Amino acid sequence: VTVTAATVKSVAISPRLPMVAKGLSKPFTATATFSDGTTQDVTKLATWAVKDVVGTGVATIDTTGVFLAKNEGKATITTRYMSHSSSTTVTVTAAALTTLFVSPADPTIASGTNQHFTATGSFSDGTTADLTSAATWAVAGEGDDLIGGEGMPLPSAALKRTWLPWQKAPIRARTLLGLR
Repeated sequence: VTVTAATVKSVAISPRLPMVAKGLSKPFTATATFSDGTTQDVTKLATWAVKDVVGTGVATIDTTGVFLAKNEGKATITTRYMSHSSSTTVTVTAAALTTLFVSPADPTIASGTNQHFTATGSFSDGTTADLTSAATWAVAGEGDDLIGGEGMPLPSAALKRTWLPWQKAPIRARTLLGLR
């Protein structure tokens, strides 16, 4: 009986053609396929490289295959194990809204007066922005309570939510408005 060592036939990178929002990271894996049909995760044994395709300073990738999206654009990620390599193109999109804050939080006002609310978004790249006029405002309360497009409720508003219609999934924030 002669035993021979299996040799590497190919390396595959995954995920293929992903989109990553600016400021976020994404782990990649490298999988080697051997001559005997077996596969092995070689992510930590492989070398990794990134090259801008569209844009400048689009991303970095560390020695363990973790990709960090720095600027909008496209970059090619290449992994190499033994004499085999695999590449994919990553699209870095605009920063994604991660959290929405409403202020002031839980204010109490006198009946017949108004309270202005603001919506501030926190994004995946660490930036924040005033989203008051971009948000959709709604109220759950007694009677015909409403909040206008600029975050200004009519008297006796009890609860409001806000979200941005351009998000894939709505991000909501809420606060209570008390009356005295």
